[in-house]
Amino acid sequence: MTSTYLNNSQLIKLSTFFKTIALAAVSILFMANSGGSPGNRSGSATDGEKTCSTQGGCHSNASQPILSQDLISTDIPVEGYVPGTNYQITLNPTSEGAGRWGFEMMVQDANEAAVGEFTSNGDGNIISGNATRITHKFASGGGGDTKTWVLDWKAPASGSGDLQIFVSVLAANGNGKTGGDKLIIDTLAIAENEKASLQDLLNQEIVLYPNPVVNVLHIKGFKVSNAQILIIDATGKKVIEQPYTETIEVQELPKGNYIFKLVAEQAVLTKTFVKY
Repeated sequence: MTSTYLNNSQLIKLSTFFKTIALAAVSILFMANSGGSPGNRSGSATDGEKTCSTQGGCHSNASQPILSQDLISTDIPVEGYVPGTNYQITLNPTSEGAGRWGFEMMVQDANEAAVGEFTSNGDGNIISGNATRITHKFASGGGGDTKTWVLDWKAPASGSGDLQIFVSVLAANGNGKTGGDKLIIDTLAIAENEKASLQDLLNQEIVLYPNPVVNVLHIKGFKVSNAQILIIDATGKKVIEQPYTETIEVQELPKGNYIFKLVAEQAVLTKTFVKY
């Protein structure tokens, strides 16, 4: 049996080879994320407050403090967003000498659910087909002391309530490595325009079917979940009161004519149906 030993020259070459492979892997990772965030790194409660530089983010570096800047602005009126309306959200971070820029942004409601829809444009792409999140593009991540991204966002349906925009921005030093970069975060609260929401609610086309009904009454066309259902008989007595659902069990009701009411916010929508 023979043994093979490497001389110093061969060991140096082997060490250099493995270092090259490691640097190549880091560079590939850096270049991949230069084209956008992998997702779930906006810093929101929905994401467990994770960012590209904290809680396992690939740009993690404990020596760099997290910076907070007022970098979010929008064209949403002071009265609040109108449900279903398109708006622009602008990001303007600053960091002296940044070699590359990147971000991830989302909007969440009071239940910590992502809401609204972003649209890909020249400054950003939605992430993996998920329109509730948007990130930078490679072409929009160029370096400089300041950066501006203008993103297109569609407000959610009526009844979504007050929302918060979350963004996590990375100011990378551009050295091809994942350490030594700066994390910048910001949030912005936006309110729902209650007057617009009420009008949107009143304009909804509510359909009850089948009508007449024997067992189960279905509701079609109502898009607000935080509402109450009232059913009143011909004598004015309230026979059913419950939170909104798309179906109601009515088989126990006596035959006759009934008034159906949906109570939401400051509006009351009224329909009639016949029970067989």
